[in-house]
Amino acid sequence: MPSLLMIDKVLPWFDRASGSKRTFELLRMMKSLGFRVVFVAIEGRGQDIYVRALRQEGIETLLTDGPAIGMPNAGSIPWAELCEREQFDIVWLTFWDVAYYYLPRLRDLLPKAIMVVDSVDLEFVRKELESAVVGQTTPQEVIHRRVLELSVYQAADVVIVVSKSDERRLRMEGIDKPIFIISNIHEVKELEEFYPYSEEIIFVGNFNHLPNRDGITWFVNSIFVPVVSGAWAGGLHVVGNAPTPDILALDGNERVYVYGWVEDINLLYRSMFAALAPLRYGAGVKGKITEALSVGVPVIATNEALVGMEELVEADAVLVADVLRPGSWLEALWRLNDRAEWSSIRRRAWEIGAELFSHQRALGILRQILAFSR
Repeated sequence: MPSLLMIDKVLPWFDRASGSKRTFELLRMMKSLGFRVVFVAIEGRGQDIYVRALRQEGIETLLTDGPAIGMPNAGSIPWAELCEREQFDIVWLTFWDVAYYYLPRLRDLLPKAIMVVDSVDLEFVRKELESAVVGQTTPQEVIHRRVLELSVYQAADVVIVVSKSDERRLRMEGIDKPIFIISNIHEVKELEEFYPYSEEIIFVGNFNHLPNRDGITWFVNSIFVPVVSGAWAGGLHVVGNAPTPDILALDGNERVYVYGWVEDINLLYRSMFAALAPLRYGAGVKGKITEALSVGVPVIATNEALVGMEELVEADAVLVADVLRPGSWLEALWRLNDRAEWSSIRRRAWEIGAELFSHQRALGILRQILAFSR
């Protein structure tokens, strides 16, 4: 039986973050394709629900001493013994900085193994945009991290990205290794016919992620309160894992409701008129968009949020709002106020989602990647 080792910073929080859901589904697919799978989380103490979920799938799960900051901190993992015992055929390293620390050592321990680096998103691209928009990162830091990140991709045997635009960027930067695209993964069910007799709108995001905090704070303070709320009857529902104090404070605005994490997000979606992705910068494919379209809720998003999702824009399957034109959000809402338009946009988006973000598509690409070891 071929074997695969996956290392990630954290356990796959499949019910709290789209990237983690993607990781969880990939692990299940690897198992279904006949691989013995060992998963190592650098940080995962006190998260027994996710350990149990993996072990129920037959995936051996190991935790290091964590936390992920300041890697490597893996004294509890006897790497040499583990690699000698398993003789892994494939090593799958999730995020470039995990690979930066672990790829060289594992290459020495497993010289015949295929080394896969899963970017999840291109962090250096996100940092470039972050530096330009909010100044959180200096240009010097951006250049330094970009050089390190690109060196990791070039050291891999196979690189995974989540979009065609990410693939194009890596090729432009000179990466000549095999690159495969595995985007977000959703269970795309048959599209139910319904129409929400309300004007409620929703934002969903993991608030551990800075672009989400920046985007919804900007939207509430610069768009919803001064522009939208006076002309639109519906409220804004803010949902997501780990809301910070500044996010919780948004609940003080009229008709802004901050929930934090919600166990059954699909139930909430069914009462929503539209989902929002008001990001000012970011990288990778946005789970808040793919999740909404998989359940048939129309999406209004900035161009910045739609990078890597050109198919949706070209098919007029999402509504695009301009960061520099506050009134464009109201125009998008008014367009959706036509029931026939609301229904046709959601159907086009759902059809693209069923094609690009389904289990079947991801499984087909994963088969090609895992064939490297056969």
